[in-house]
Amino acid sequence: MKTTDTALLGHSGTVFLTASSLSDFWTSMSGVLIADTVLGAMMGQAYGAKNYDMVGTWLQISLTLFSWVLVPVIVLWCLTTPVLQYGLGTQEDVAYYAGYYAMVSALCLPAKLLNGKLSTFFTSQKITGPSSKTTPIALVLNLVFGLQFVL
Repeated sequence: MKTTDTALLGHSGTVFLTASSLSDFWTSMSGVLIADTVLGAMMGQAYGAKNYDMVGTWLQISLTLFSWVLVPVIVLWCLTTPVLQYGLGTQEDVAYYAGYYAMVSALCLPAKLLNGKLSTFFTSQKITGPSSKTTPIALVLNLVFGLQFVL
């Protein structure tokens, strides 16, 4: 999806593409705090041991923990404009567009977090149907809405 967004922004102008890149730079540094790479291993081990209740328990623990971590990440993403403008000396208009892009992305973080956790939950139990069906749909919708709203 990131490739589609970048390609569409490139057709809108270099200022928007620059703002998107700077926004991605800032949000990637704080976005790593909500990247969960251990959950799949913990759920996979619980499923392999036939401890099915523990698979759900790990999902609940992960959702609870990362919901609390998500709050400061959203705040950091909403501070993109001042950080880029005053901290890194970016031009005012580019910093504004980057901040706007980051705030819109921050609104998607709860859904992104839930989608990632549920995808890991199903995949650890060898249930690949939901994500294999919804991912192509999401990619097509991203392209359609991007063409509608960006261009």
